[in-house]
Amino acid sequence: VGQGGVRLDTAWGSLGLKGRYDRFHRQVEDDVALRIFQTGTLGVELDPVKKLRLQVNYEFRRLSAPSGGAPAQQAAASMGDRFTSQITVLF
Repeated sequence: VGQGGVRLDTAWGSLGLKGRYDRFHRQVEDDVALRIFQTGTLGVELDPVKKLRLQVNYEFRRLSAPSGGAPAQQAAASMGDRFTSQITVLF
């Protein structure tokens, strides 16, 4: 897992830029069931006022099943990227 980011003060409020990479090996004790998940995330956070945060993330997602059969390969091929957004309001 690797991650980093930077926060800047702008005319629109506090702006955060972030990046993250992680790799997860699932069921490592069985070669046929082994799945390797890899995710790279790029994100932006904006805090226009003290009690409001807007977040947007894009995840580049990959799944591999090195020794898996056809169903596992099909599932791995169908896993796509993900876009998320969130608004947080404190009151």
